[in-house]
Amino acid sequence: MNNEIFVINLDKSTSRLETSTQQLKAAGLSFTRIPAVYGADLSKTEKNTHYSSDLNHKLFYRKLNDGEIGAYLSHRKAWQAIVDKELDYGIVFEDDFILRDDLNKAIENINAIPFEWDYIKLASYNSKEIKQKVIYQKRLIDMDLVAYTKVVTGASATVISYKAAKELLVKTERFGRPFDTDLQYWWEKNIHIFCLLPFVSAQDENMLSDIDSTGGKRNKSNNRFFQRQFIQIKKFFLNRHHNAAFLAKYNNLDL
Repeated sequence: MNNEIFVINLDKSTSRLETSTQQLKAAGLSFTRIPAVYGADLSKTEKNTHYSSDLNHKLFYRKLNDGEIGAYLSHRKAWQAIVDKELDYGIVFEDDFILRDDLNKAIENINAIPFEWDYIKLASYNSKEIKQKVIYQKRLIDMDLVAYTKVVTGASATVISYKAAKELLVKTERFGRPFDTDLQYWWEKNIHIFCLLPFVSAQDENMLSDIDSTGGKRNKSNNRFFQRQFIQIKKFFLNRHHNAAFLAKYNNLDL
């Protein structure tokens, strides 16, 4: 299948680029660099091209910081590259990834998926055991394609199909949540999100985000407590409802 590897990397983050290059080169793989967006350098007009403060107030419980806006815009650049190159799919790494298994094996298993898919995670946010319940599992060559009751967090290593990249660009033309949080609402994007297990990649937990100028800190004074509670309750029931439709679709494919 026609695929390509992309690494999201800030111009100033030369050491991260070198580490990423070494890891992929050791696996015999080449990649294309996606110049990351540094949110703090954007003008107000540039930030508001896709970020919507109105949507943010409606859909989320605090304002996004410059780093979160930059991270979202960086991933949109990667999706655009997949569409522009008309790839079957693209593998997108943030430059703090660690390869802990054979990426070539993962690619072989992805190519063996017998149905059209949208989005696959090759890593989770941290190395802790995932506590979510498995609701779908399909054995491929020697790895498992899995879906959980709730989408696992983390965006350091993802695989996006051409169809999903097009859909995501349309559905996120305006956004108001952080990137990884927004994917928790996968039904709004008209995509389904899987994990490929065991994870072949991990996020380097010792690295602070270069894109996020706050170093991962959030301004708690901006939190809207009661709105957060309402959002979480509403999300729980919406997620459960759409999981039922998800299961009906993919269980039928396995018949």
